[in-house]
Amino acid sequence: MKTLTELRARIIRFYNSADIYILPAIKFITAFLLLFAINNNYGYMESLNNIFIVVILSVVCAFLPLTGTVAISLIYIVIHCFGISVEVGLFAACLYLLLFILVIRFVVKDSIAIIIAPFAFKYYVPSVIPVSLGMLGKISSALTAVTAVVSAYFLKELPSIAVMTQNEDFSNLEILNALIDGIVNNAEMIMNCIVFAAVVIIVCLIRKLCTTYGWMISAIVGNGIYILLSIVGSFFLDIEINILFVIIGAVISLFINLVIAFFKFNAVYSGSRYLQFEDDDYYYYVKVIPKAKASFTDEYDEDDDSEELYFMSEDEIMPERPAYSRNLNSRPVQNQNPDPQKFNTRVNVSDMPTSSVKPQVSGDTRILNKPSGQNNEK
Repeated sequence: MKTLTELRARIIRFYNSADIYILPAIKFITAFLLLFAINNNYGYMESLNNIFIVVILSVVCAFLPLTGTVAISLIYIVIHCFGISVEVGLFAACLYLLLFILVIRFVVKDSIAIIIAPFAFKYYVPSVIPVSLGMLGKISSALTAVTAVVSAYFLKELPSIAVMTQNEDFSNLEILNALIDGIVNNAEMIMNCIVFAAVVIIVCLIRKLCTTYGWMISAIVGNGIYILLSIVGSFFLDIEINILFVIIGAVISLFINLVIAFFKFNAVYSGSRYLQFEDDDYYYYVKVIPKAKASFTDEYDEDDDSEELYFMSEDEIMPERPAYSRNLNSRPVQNQNPDPQKFNTRVNVSDMPTSSVKPQVSGDTRILNKPSGQNNEK
């Protein structure tokens, strides 16, 4: 565990030292993978199936907030829907506009889940969406989870709709009815909406409890609840699911969620303390859990846990002051207990020449990091 903590600290330190370059690179890679996956799975507009367009849009997304990547990806999907037919494109535009007005604009920070959800369903790891939203978001993130499910099942219907448009036996009205039925009358989609919302709420509530290993417990319980509700829901709604794939997907999702918890919330629970204090109106009970920190042997590491508080007197702070100025009306405050935190010195420099006057020391104890090669002397 110590090795992992040191690795985490080094990664975070490296990111903080070069985030001006790393963050745009991460945004570029994220946008490139999303747009490339959209082209591979829903590439009905031939003119967009060009790697040059994907690279250009990814470069633009690198300098935009993450919500900008989501917006460009949704527009990209809508344009591909127009590649199927005008009716499907208009339906997709109206659907995402309605979702934006009702849901997305209230939970913009979680909107990336709407783009990731279709691929999570495709690769049998859908539980990673609600559990991650519950760990990183709020209870309102349940709305994002429901929206992600609707978007995923709409995109899931596109291949069959594309086949219908190529068949002249189906009219435009029948195609629209098939789209609406694929969303409104889809029992599997409704079940997943309920399951996703329930998992987000449960995970979020467990994470907020002042319990030991709350983040890990929330990840484990969230994936377990997803498996349970999926099996029970499929039984009562008469939906055919592959239980083995559900369990394997939940296990993979659990691994991803634990990695998220490790980087987002890494604490040393063995050092937890309980504090109690009060004021005129309330009693306060606080649980304090120290963060896990790595100790490096690097001489210039600012995050070294072995740093000590070093108390310097006035003579050590201003070693170049003339000797006579240290003897003029200067005396230490009387103190029976030579506690370095209570050490105080008054210096009178009024008789000093103007040219040699140093800034007056306030008398407060100076707390500095102890240099690695210096003895701890007062």
